[in-house]
Amino acid sequence: MTADSLLTELKPLKKKERFAVYLNHEFAFEIDISIVLKFGLKKGIKLSRQIVKEILAVESQKQIKNNAFRFLARRSHSEKELKIKLLQKGYDKDVIDIVLCELKRDKFIDDAAFAESFAEHRIKNKYYGRLRLAHELRGKGVEQHIIDEVVGKIYKIYQEEELARKIVLKNERRYQGLSEVKKKRCLSSLLQRKGFHLDIVFQVLP
Repeated sequence: MTADSLLTELKPLKKKERFAVYLNHEFAFEIDISIVLKFGLKKGIKLSRQIVKEILAVESQKQIKNNAFRFLARRSHSEKELKIKLLQKGYDKDVIDIVLCELKRDKFIDDAAFAESFAEHRIKNKYYGRLRLAHELRGKGVEQHIIDEVVGKIYKIYQEEELARKIVLKNERRYQGLSEVKKKRCLSSLLQRKGFHLDIVFQVLP
């Protein structure tokens, strides 16, 4: 590409509101109509290498943001989860970071709100203890100070001992044919996998 390129054709595509850009009579790239309008693109104008670079950067950011919104429309995501999914799409890490900063600024990504929602769901549906909950939140990339705050808050609402007793009641039938010792061992193992401290386990399985 020379220092200045001539925009020789701006061709509408079948994809909604997308255009193919031809520079010096050769296909160069495709972009969204909003970028055509933003840069005032039209046939016959000359584009410097720097302007082309800026156009492609804006197009990349738009694609990344559109994909991010599609992921977020399905369910809430932590920042780390969203970043991993966008990286898997093959987008540039630095451009992803720019988009994620914008999404955080506009509150489309909020790890604290995500952690609270995630914690509420896991406790109501799976009766998690604090160890398992904290472990899974760390796996989602949530910062430790947010985890500490959310875990501290959620287990003031939901008592761990009550959650552990619900698990025992729900699973006792699975071990009906076992001796009391084996039954207790199996339930103890289950409670620990669910993330309960041993002191909670000993309280509900005396």
